[in-house]
Amino acid sequence: MKLFATVVAFVLGASMASAATYNIFDHPRGGNASSYDYGLRLESAPGSGAADYWSFETSAGASRVVMDVDVAGGHGTIKGLMRHNLDQSNWTLDLTLNGVVSLAGIGAGADSFGAATWSGTLSNGSVTYDLLGKGKNVKGTSYQWTYFSQNPGGVDWRGPNISAGWVASLDGGKSMTSGTNDFIGKVSPVPVPAAGLMLLSALGLLGLRRKFV
Repeated sequence: MKLFATVVAFVLGASMASAATYNIFDHPRGGNASSYDYGLRLESAPGSGAADYWSFETSAGASRVVMDVDVAGGHGTIKGLMRHNLDQSNWTLDLTLNGVVSLAGIGAGADSFGAATWSGTLSNGSVTYDLLGKGKNVKGTSYQWTYFSQNPGGVDWRGPNISAGWVASLDGGKSMTSGTNDFIGKVSPVPVPAAGLMLLSALGLLGLRRKFV
């Protein structure tokens, strides 16, 4: 039984220490774009200069973008497919978060975080946008990407469980100087992997078997 308890503690500890994983959905009040919700808006869009929008979701509302964050390790990634709202084409999103720290101390929730910097790409075929983050003042400190599981007050995040990142430039340095250019989405934690749960179930059955044999 001591071995069983030790293994269970190890599995639970490893699960809790692993990077947190979240699905990102379009912001529920992305009504700044009157005809559709969005996860990314570029009001300094390349080409014509008109506003452009991408969605974290399929047309049926299922998320295809995953955010993995390791606050203890100070880093994270955001990867998946975004849907271009104007022509429904699929774009591959690949971002890296650096300098990740906990924001629990400002009342943003136990699992909240801020990333000092982020960068990455949004691509479709031969077209690739090289994205760089821009700092946003959050309670006196600048972050380029944040996640709040609850609103600490004094910040316009429009509700709990919101993740946001601000875009400074794309296309290898084109400055985003006009309008609002940002990622913003509603975040949902991904449950403990099924494999881990199955392992715990197997260990539980093993413990019962030993008890009654």
